[in-house]
This record gives sequence, C-alpha cells and structure tokens, in this order.
Amino acid sequence: MATLSDTLLGLTGSVTKATDRLTLLESSARRKFTNISDETALIDVFKVVTPDERDADVRRNPGGFLVFAQGPSLWKLPAEDIGETKQLSNNSGETNGAVAVDCVNHHLYWTNPETGIRRSRYDGSDNHLVVTKAGIYGGLAVDFVSGNLFWVQGSAILVAKISHLEDGNKTIISHTGINIVSAPAVHPSRG
Repeated sequence: MATLSDTLLGLTGSVTKATDRLTLLESSARRKFTNISDETALIDVFKVVTPDERDADVRRNPGGFLVFAQGPSLWKLPAEDIGETKQLSNNSGETNGAVAVDCVNHHLYWTNPETGIRRSRYDGSDNHLVVTKAGIYGGLAVDFVSGNLFWVQGSAILVAKISHLEDGNKTIISHTGINIVSAPAVHPSRG
C-alpha cells in the first residue's frame, strides 16, 4: 500500500512535469511567433490569476451586470458594487419569466407566458415583442455565436435565428413531451 509520502512525491512529480510542459509550450510559441507585437500576451496564457488580481480587473473594466425579472418588471443590477439597481421595463399586466442576454448585439430577451418573447437593448430601450404567441415559455437561451434563440413552448423546444424572430420563422428541434417548466442551456457556436 502506498504511503502518504509516496503519494505526495507522485503529485509533486506530476506538477513538475506539467510546469515543465507549460514552459516548453511557451518557449515553442515564442520561437514560432517571434514577430508578434505584444509578446506578453503569451505569458498571460500561463499566468495564475489571484482573487485580488481578478477583483482589480473587474474594477478596471466596469460594465458587467445581472438582469432579472420580477413580476411585470425587468431589473439591471451592476456587477461592481458602485451602482444602484435600475428598472429597465415595466409592462403592466404581464408576468415576466426567463431572461437571456445576447452579448454580441447588446440585447436582452425575456419570456412572458401571456404575450410571448420580448427584446430590448441593454438600457431597456426599444422594448417590443419579437415572438407574439401565448404559451408556456419555460426557458430561454441565446447562442450569440450562431445567432440563434432557443426557448421552451408547451412541450416543445424551439429555435429561431435572432435576425428573423419577427418574421415568425422558427423550428421545433425537439417535441419531447415536456410537461413541466424547463430551462434550456446552450453551448455558444455548437447549439
């Protein structure tokens, strides 16, 4: 039976081999790309980021946010602790559900079981229905790479090109007989 010392020696050897491999990869990349303008970018690939560095990066690059639906309203909460929660929309008589973000086109999408799927800009402007069909919209996901929007309607999972939502062109990709509220998740570019 292996002792704790043997196990630790084995782990130390594995870490050393991994570090040596990373060093070899970095030097190989530097030889291959000798005429790149920003050589530090190669080093950053292998850098371990501490929590303090990560937090400093968030402070240098503000603008992240969390969006959530509550009743008839859509709210935006800044990721950094410097701003107030902002109401983006208030559609009286509606109950909002799932929310998804299209980070390429800077749009927000959210479901409403009575009216359909709405879209607005990040600031809440240009708020309008893009899918006008009542039904059970249990979930919503944006593939911002391929430009597709996925949602659950009734017992089916549907997909549509974001650029053609208002045309009504959509495809049922699965009719699984889902009978409970379900939320899809999507891998960008792989659907």
